[in-house]
Amino acid sequence: MSDGRAGTGGRGPGLPDLGAAGLSRGEVDVALHPVRTAEHAAGLVATLGRIRGVAGVATTAHDGARLRLVVDLARPVPLGSELRRALHRHLVSCTYDAGGFVVALTPTAGRAPAGAPAAPRSPALVTPDALAAATRVPRPRS
Repeated sequence: MSDGRAGTGGRGPGLPDLGAAGLSRGEVDVALHPVRTAEHAAGLVATLGRIRGVAGVATTAHDGARLRLVVDLARPVPLGSELRRALHRHLVSCTYDAGGFVVALTPTAGRAPAGAPAAPRSPALVTPDALAAATRVPRPRS
């Protein structure tokens, strides 16, 4: 169903290219909340680092509630769908807003079970360089 015009990718006139819809490329900002502990943040970074097509994940900020990440994609990935799949048990919502994904987690995600010793609270503001160095996920080996 091609209209024969160059640059339309074989689509008919006026039809959108649905094959590429929803694919993220390059570096993508992701904000997750609530993320209360450094351990929870590290677990989320590791989880996102295991998504196929993700070359690396770096933390840019964690203010004690919201974790901001930059996800480096090695190839086009349906990142919204993959975030929903990877975080399904703890996910409330995943939306795309202002050039990045905003992920709301369940209020109990990352909390210690009842009776467990309390984890030390992360500082109110952690410098991006220190946290990024501590939670960098390297590119997976082929």
